[in-house]
Amino acid sequence: MTRTTPPTTDEDVLALLLPVRRLAAARLRDRAAVDDVVQETVARVLAAHGKLESSALLPYALVTARNLIAENARTADRARRQAHRIIDLTEPVSPDTVVIEREEQAALRAALATLPEGDRQLLVEHAVTDRGTAGLASERGM
Repeated sequence: MTRTTPPTTDEDVLALLLPVRRLAAARLRDRAAVDDVVQETVARVLAAHGKLESSALLPYALVTARNLIAENARTADRARRQAHRIIDLTEPVSPDTVVIEREEQAALRAALATLPEGDRQLLVEHAVTDRGTAGLASERGM
């Protein structure tokens, strides 16, 4: 298969940098964002270099840069609108609550330790499986 378009040269890519940078700088305030758009645009132009003629590189690069800027703006806007969903508005656990829960657990362990083994297993199974005590007792012939 014969190639009708010459390969993209370094000079072709270097000629894109200034117009793409100007376009990005005119629409973005952040210098790092401008650099990101220029870099991503050049990467996409290089990825498409075999499919484009030299005369189409600049228009392709400018449209790609415009699309990247619009995509970044949409992403930032979406993040801004959804930020309230990230915030956890529930009350933090107070130290008093933690201490009380530990004391309740210790008291429950102590109470369970005083029960006979069969009764303890029956009570734990009732609490864990949420089955009725009558059904558990009938299974054991009680």
